[in-house]
Amino acid sequence: MLQPIIKAQHTYFKDPSALKQELDCLTLPTNASIFSVDAISMYTKIDTVDCIARLYTFLLDVKTKKKFPHYSPEALISAIKIVMCNNHMKFGDIFVRQLVGIAMGMSPTPSVTNLYVAVYEEQELLKFLGTSVFYLRRFIDDDLAIWLHHPNPHIDKSNWIQLKRAVTSGCLGWTFTTRSSEVVFMDMTIKIEGPHIETNLFEKPLSLYLYIPPHSCHTPGVSASTVMGKVLRIHQLYTHPTDISQHLCKFYDQLLERGYQHNTLIPLFQKAITAAEEYLQTSDDYRQIIKIQQQEANKRRVFFHLPFHPNNSTSKEPQQLWRRHIFSPDGKQHLNHLQNKEGAPIPVDQMVVVYSRAPNIGEMLSYRKICKCMGPKVSSYI
Repeated sequence: MLQPIIKAQHTYFKDPSALKQELDCLTLPTNASIFSVDAISMYTKIDTVDCIARLYTFLLDVKTKKKFPHYSPEALISAIKIVMCNNHMKFGDIFVRQLVGIAMGMSPTPSVTNLYVAVYEEQELLKFLGTSVFYLRRFIDDDLAIWLHHPNPHIDKSNWIQLKRAVTSGCLGWTFTTRSSEVVFMDMTIKIEGPHIETNLFEKPLSLYLYIPPHSCHTPGVSASTVMGKVLRIHQLYTHPTDISQHLCKFYDQLLERGYQHNTLIPLFQKAITAAEEYLQTSDDYRQIIKIQQQEANKRRVFFHLPFHPNNSTSKEPQQLWRRHIFSPDGKQHLNHLQNKEGAPIPVDQMVVVYSRAPNIGEMLSYRKICKCMGPKVSSYI
């Protein structure tokens, strides 16, 4: 229920690729600089009472209900209260209730947090757009903004102080980067070059690039998805084709150092590059159509779950058994042409074999439950 409302907020963007598409369309004035803002421990610092009050006022507002008629305000607010006020956790031999903040592991958490900050932005920050702020976008707890410097440095400083005061006057703490021509945001280096913005992939200098090695006990599809995903990301986030080629070569060398072989990587990279180029040439509308088709196809699938082991047979064997004995036995109707005992059709066209990986060394040797550890109970420290 919250997702359509969040996506309609002024500062929302879906992912780094969507942000880059917006940045590519900007034409900046000569007095522009760029900066980012990061929330300090957003989830755990949210004032529960203030959050519920702000969302209550916003969701019950006549304009909001008219714009988003898909939800019941009272039911949605009640659900938010349950999520935020009744988070109980077990720690050792004690049970605790969270009084401040919202639990990071719950699925509604990003949506509730996102809307909470968006409501505050609507009231306090959007008034700076068009004057001292040229562009503003936020991804949950990270903001990106383009600043317009005033010719008078004293007025410019005053405007900057006013903006920082407006951002930090809420219930959350925020840190600002300096205003400059370059900033790191959403794993991208975003740089102002004349009237335009250029981007490239940011990687930490101390990153060890510990990709899953080929001898690890993972399904073969993991290696393929690693290559496909990273190659697409490189194509999406780099501005210049020469930078794309250089980073593809760097990624290829990193996989070689992890133990992969040339004869395995070459076809994977060729397939991934072709897929990335084709994907970027398709329109957003067409991608949405494909996504809907995939969602509809998923509704007509069943899943057969197995733990993966490299010495086991491939997925072909259970697939053959499925087709021979269940989906299309010799001389009998296909499964999707039959009806159940209530007379309804059976909407199953395909079986998908899915694997879970075996436990790794860390999971085998480290404690997963604190009660297994020797020593005083948690309650003895209270």
